Amino acid sequence: MKTGWALFAGTAVICGTFLAYADIGTMDPVRGATLLLPYFEADTVFHQAPYDPPEGRTVFCVTNASPNPAIAHCMLFTDFGIGTVCFDVVLPRFGEQRIDLTEILGENSLGLGVDTPTGNASWSVTADALFQDGFETGDLSNWSKSEARISFDTLRAYHTGELASRTQRCAGLSYWDGIARGYVLIDAVRFEGAGFPDEPGYFVNGGNGIALNTNVLMGEYFIENEPNNFAFGNPLIAIEADSSDPRVTTPGLYTFYARYVSASAADNREPLACKWQARNLSGIFSRGSFVLYWRDPKVVSRLSCDTACSPAGIR
Repeated sequence: MKTGWALFAGTAVICGTFLAYADIGTMDPVRGATLLLPYFEADTVFHQAPYDPPEGRTVFCVTNASPNPAIAHCMLFTDFGIGTVCFDVVLPRFGEQRIDLTEILGENSLGLGVDTPTGNASWSVTADALFQDGFETGDLSNWSKSEARISFDTLRAYHTGELASRTQRCAGLSYWDGIARGYVLIDAVRFEGAGFPDEPGYFVNGGNGIALNTNVLMGEYFIENEPNNFAFGNPLIAIEADSSDPRVTTPGLYTFYARYVSASAADNREPLACKWQARNLSGIFSRGSFVLYWRDPKVVSRLSCDTACSPAGIR
């Protein structure tokens, strides 16, 4: 079986040689203040008997391209655009850190608490892991911010599209295969321990909030499926920030984090493109080709586990 496919993040992907220079509003392979990993797969059951290799493993590397130390704030979202957990990576000057999402979602490398038989979480080990509710779209009271820490069982259920026993909620689409799916956003931040972008003071115009406007991050990611003899890799998508460019500082204009800052442009991040293209090769792949792309969810809705609908962030 051969299947061809392409992955996009609201930007054009064109074969050829790129010049590495920074320009707001273009897809240029440069450093950014925000990085986007548009899609991940993480097998959550591979470690169970008979101990087969994972059918989905995503590894990404974050690099600090600055002569000064940097903090990379990593945030996981489900394929419906619902944030679940965040953690920080402290990078030395020109340092790099490898992160395996299969270890986080399949082996609990963050050391999150686990749900007890009574439905409550046991916090013998804790981490700076925050639960984000659907803050940006009005009445989403069922996503309670009182759940300040998410359990490992709930995290895994949300990303595999299953019903979380402790919260009785779903947060993503289920394919009934035990594969956790979603996307990752990574911001350069001023200090450790921040939450999600709705946090007061997270974005302040000019990079004066928790999130910085320093374009110092770059990286790459790989997805492999060993049992099916398949793997691919791409650079993390760099989102540049600029404190003076009117295209990303003018209120009302669309910026990357527009839904979190009420379109105030306080994030100063360039938006992704609205048009993209790719070649279509016919007669080569026996089962055809398909496109998997990321788009800004913009609206995150309350979910019912028995309702089948398309993911907001990933298709």
